[in-house]
Amino acid sequence: MNRFSVIAISTFFMAIPASTMRAATLTIDQASAKRAQTTIQQINSQIENIYETASSMSMQSREPNNVSEQGEELNDLGAEINLVGRELKALNSERDLLPAWQIEVIDTILPSMHEIADKSTDAIMLFNKSQAQLFASNYPAETDQIGAEAKKTANFLSDDLKLEKTQAKEAHFADLTGREVPEMRGQ
Repeated sequence: MNRFSVIAISTFFMAIPASTMRAATLTIDQASAKRAQTTIQQINSQIENIYETASSMSMQSREPNNVSEQGEELNDLGAEINLVGRELKALNSERDLLPAWQIEVIDTILPSMHEIADKSTDAIMLFNKSQAQLFASNYPAETDQIGAEAKKTANFLSDDLKLEKTQAKEAHFADLTGREVPEMRGQ
């Protein structure tokens, strides 16, 4: 074997692990992105639940004599908000492995969820302070604001998930037909 052949073969064998590592990294990144997309879909459902709970609380709080129900719903609301917060924190810790659109989603809904959490803290304080006349306090307005922010966030998230699904379908069909893939956001 001449010297050129030995160098070429050595280079080929050194390149195999590099390409295998890139494929493994790609697979890990794809798996992370897929898990993150599933989590984002769950977060969307949870935020929709937050909206429904807060809207229900706002309507019911305008009626006297339902303080115990409000307390239970307030606890449920807090648990839902905390769950979304934990899931967002976990997603945020993996942001280096996620596609740009998922990072953008996280960056957009984090401030909104902080707003919802702050408003729910305010609602808890109002609830504790004015249980005797909850309907006459600012509590109904606070729960209404929580619902409005949650609805806005859920709508954004739902639209973003639909957009990503449509773009993935376009890319798939473009791949099948051999035409150029349309420019995707976040790439």
